[in-house]
Amino acid sequence: AEIVDEGSGKPYYFNETTNETTWERPIENQEQIEMIHFKEKFQDAPGLFRPRPAHAIASFGFGGRLCVMQPQVAAPLSGMGVAPAATPSVNNTPSLRKGPVVIHRLLHLTSPADVALANVEEDIGDFRRENSKRFSPLIGCEDSEIFEQLQQRIQAYDQDGVAQTSDSASLLWSLIHVAARFKGRLRSSAGVSDPRGPEAAVISLLLGNEDKCGLESPVKVTKTEAVPSLGLEGTRDKDKNTKTSLGEVQRLLLLGKREEAVDNAIACGNHALALLVASMCDHETYQKACCRFAEDKLTKGSPLHTTVMLFSGQLQPPETESLDGCESYDTYWRDASHDLEHLWRHHLATILSNRTLGWERIVVALGDRLLELDLVHAAHFCYMVCGCSITPLSYRSSRLVMVGCDHSIPNNTYLMTREGIESYERTEFFEWAKRRGNPHAAIPALQEFKLRYAKLLADYGLENQAHLYIKNIRKCTGLDGSEREQNLSLSKDKSKYKKAPPSSTGQSTLFFSEEFRKDLMEFEDRVCFSLRISPSWESKGISSKKSTVSRVFDGLSSFAKGVRIPVPEEIMPQPKEDTALSD
Repeated sequence: AEIVDEGSGKPYYFNETTNETTWERPIENQEQIEMIHFKEKFQDAPGLFRPRPAHAIASFGFGGRLCVMQPQVAAPLSGMGVAPAATPSVNNTPSLRKGPVVIHRLLHLTSPADVALANVEEDIGDFRRENSKRFSPLIGCEDSEIFEQLQQRIQAYDQDGVAQTSDSASLLWSLIHVAARFKGRLRSSAGVSDPRGPEAAVISLLLGNEDKCGLESPVKVTKTEAVPSLGLEGTRDKDKNTKTSLGEVQRLLLLGKREEAVDNAIACGNHALALLVASMCDHETYQKACCRFAEDKLTKGSPLHTTVMLFSGQLQPPETESLDGCESYDTYWRDASHDLEHLWRHHLATILSNRTLGWERIVVALGDRLLELDLVHAAHFCYMVCGCSITPLSYRSSRLVMVGCDHSIPNNTYLMTREGIESYERTEFFEWAKRRGNPHAAIPALQEFKLRYAKLLADYGLENQAHLYIKNIRKCTGLDGSEREQNLSLSKDKSKYKKAPPSSTGQSTLFFSEEFRKDLMEFEDRVCFSLRISPSWESKGISSKKSTVSRVFDGLSSFAKGVRIPVPEEIMPQPKEDTALSD
């Protein structure tokens, strides 16, 4: 214990445990001992322990606000001629005092490219305007403006050179443009036979630039013969024993041994005769003849080889059970991965132009193989044309979470990278394309990313755009803040994205997690408080508890007006019941 000596006025210390007194302050731990030794060693160097110099104080606030306080030199008071009492200056520097607090907006200090909201090469002149349409929701905009934005995205990649990544990204934007032209449809009942249908537009998109694809002849080249034409009309066997081989095939056919005749014709290289005879045999024999022809005469992995395998039934779609995983590609795509980076478009065009039973699963398997090769844009192109749905990140078999990015990278799904934000923008454009055909269409898995994007806009200072996105989310999900929504939130079924009966407006309400509902309501409350407007649920007349921000704002407003704030009954102190009363 520290005690002051009455005679000298100096403190001394008394140890109650050992009943000892000392003039020196006892040391509690080893760290204090080392600090004392350090100060004693450098006591002649006061500069090492000088106080931290005055500096600006900055703090970030909601809505992209940056609050900065810059210290100022303390000036003498007027008429007194002396400076106010202050801490002695160090190294003859003037005394400083607190300066005014200045509030900046991030959108006035930085560009959207600095926070990954735009590409560096984009023109950011209009982006710094708070009411810029660049960051507004697509739903509600004019179709002509959105089509113009799509064209700008496509042209931006076309001007980026001939890199394969840029080419694939441009194809994704072009595919979304096709979906918008056909009101959200990428498939039709007529298929490629309709020259004005979506399939014809997709195939034209895939084969639109042959120079970049590096397509080579699908026919195997040998040392003894030149490359024949693609039609293979001049292919003949030059063996000296051709007549003998044909005679053996003829003898087997006279005996009715067609399967053996097919084997003999294949062995002597006469595939045309083998296919002709095999067409009169069972299906297994015909498939065998087609497979041998493709292996002997065509380059494995070429688009023509894929076509022959499709026609012969050798390219079988994967089983439905295997599609539950994210790696359903079969042995064919694994073996045909030679130069798949440049030939995947021709393989896909071949499958789309020559549809067979189960072609969708074949395309899914192709996409899985491309994804394994880290060709994300190409894989997502395949998923979209075969009708894969955009599913939540929590699904184990999710292939499409956002169009054009690898959702296994957390920073992409948190919209912390330019790749993730651009993929979100593609997905929003795709949702808008679907709504052109069905005004009530929505992508449930996208709504969570819309909320994250709205938070990014609010942090950048675009609060008006963030509020528009809140309205957009409520419109797409049916969470309009009505009493009907509250009843749905109390339902025992908490599964995501399950459709409920349509509301009075015709918009189907979707069951979302309680966490998503709460996050949306709290964010809307903060945005509305910052914009000094009322949240949507207040206009609906909901008798629910207000959030903390709203209660604080109401309390400050009432206090400023001199109105006494009533204390809720549930938090008022209740008198304790006396267990015994005295007379």
